[in-house]
Amino acid sequence: MLLFTALPMAFLSGFSWPVEALPGPLQALRWLVPSTAGIQASLRLNQMGAPVSAVVPLLTVLGVLGLSAIAALLCIRPGAQNPRHNPENLRP
Repeated sequence: MLLFTALPMAFLSGFSWPVEALPGPLQALRWLVPSTAGIQASLRLNQMGAPVSAVVPLLTVLGVLGLSAIAALLCIRPGAQNPRHNPENLRP
């Protein structure tokens, strides 16, 4: 499973494939994958010698994706589909 998800994410991030060669819709959707911002920030810091201030927008993208994931997890309540896990259904 990891191979089927990791390779497309590597290609979408622009690490091994030029981003300009991607179709327009994929160029927009690639920012929904956290590896895109992470790899771009790492490349700029390590290979291009960019200051941290130059990658703040990429780190902001990572923060927004992380907060969105946390919000989505908080919206999914454990046991919402299973009445046995609902505290209201517990009998004293």
